[in-house]
Amino acid sequence: MLYILILMGSNKMDETEMKRKKVISILKMVLILLVLLLLCTCFYEGSSYRSQVLKHIEKIGDNPTQNQIDEMFISGQYIYGDDPESAKLYFEKVAEYEPRAAYYLSEYYYEKKDMDNYLKWAKNAGERGVGDAQFNLGVYYDKLSNKREAENWYLKAAEQNNFRAQYNLGVHYYKVGNMKEAENWFLKAAEQNDKSAQYNLGVLYYESKQLEKAQNWYEKSAVQGHVGAQEELSKLMGGEK
Repeated sequence: MLYILILMGSNKMDETEMKRKKVISILKMVLILLVLLLLCTCFYEGSSYRSQVLKHIEKIGDNPTQNQIDEMFISGQYIYGDDPESAKLYFEKVAEYEPRAAYYLSEYYYEKKDMDNYLKWAKNAGERGVGDAQFNLGVYYDKLSNKREAENWYLKAAEQNNFRAQYNLGVHYYKVGNMKEAENWFLKAAEQNDKSAQYNLGVLYYESKQLEKAQNWYEKSAVQGHVGAQEELSKLMGGEK
């Protein structure tokens, strides 16, 4: 009986804590929405976001709370499409606390064709675990034919289940003749329903004479509209001599 009473008491405390966290989360979202509403009102009245963003940042000061960090980051995301210059101010303010802000800064500088700053912020975000930044760095070094560095960043992103990085790793290993690793990474991307990876698995299995497996992956890819898979499936099933 005592054991049951203790459990009941523990459950009540958990429920109370959950309710408290839920209230805090709701209040946080309300605060963020109010900030966004203020920014939107200023924008439609003809004022720039920049002046309001600067006032907002100045008001918060040098030691933002986690709620304020979230508030500024989400506000930056919200206005980025309309005013990337003002959004950049938010991202610069919170980048040391929020890795995704560093990622947005890398995107900003990439669009500006400022590759030095792009690399600075992409690496900052990538080294702190932002999968999209890691993938983008893989692509960047791939284009420079720096395969070792590209593989390094693709692996980091792929391990976070980034299907594009998994696909590119599959291509990399296929080109160097490592069919086991190519199969491994194509399979991971294909299981996330990437039609190109599914097609490439079909090719891989067809080349190794595993026709049943090849047909299976061609079918999955073909259903998603991959033309190459549809053509190969037709050949495999005797529709084309």
